[in-house]
Amino acid sequence: MTELTVKCALLLLLSGAALFFDLRTGKIPNILILFGLLAACVLRTAVFGAEGVLSFLAGAGFPFLILFLLFHLGMMGAGDIKLLMAAGGLLGWPGSLRFFVLSILFGTLVSAIVFAGRVRFSDRFRYFRAYVRKALLTGEVSRYRMEGERPENIHFALPVFLAAVAETALELTALYGLVGMMG
Repeated sequence: MTELTVKCALLLLLSGAALFFDLRTGKIPNILILFGLLAACVLRTAVFGAEGVLSFLAGAGFPFLILFLLFHLGMMGAGDIKLLMAAGGLLGWPGSLRFFVLSILFGTLVSAIVFAGRVRFSDRFRYFRAYVRKALLTGEVSRYRMEGERPENIHFALPVFLAAVAETALELTALYGLVGMMG
């Protein structure tokens, strides 16, 4: 098996397991994230040596740096960010950036579908406007996310899993070509 095949298999396994746990319990277990980070570091180091370690650190660090503020504001869960860190570490830099963009695009698509079917956009916009206004007037930053099982609180592990499927398809297509995958 090539490094690419192992990387794609680990990415699908990690994101699929995270999705399973997120949908079932609302949490992504830290042991799963730890496994993903460890496997990513070992794989990148084995294949690329010292450069692999640096690429792992850059790939894992990027989602943390970008999303820490959203976690602090209560707009995104810590498990989602740690999942993106593990995936980013596995893909290294700049693969982490591509995966992040894919995850955000799929998150936007999932959110649009949920909003179209179950949430009134005007209500959600009023909530966002009131949140921003309160933060600006009082200087107090509270949790943005409404607690409980609400339709607008999506499980971000789903867009991450969809991004993993897309990333795998993109990488394997680039390696084997579209014809090679079909025949």
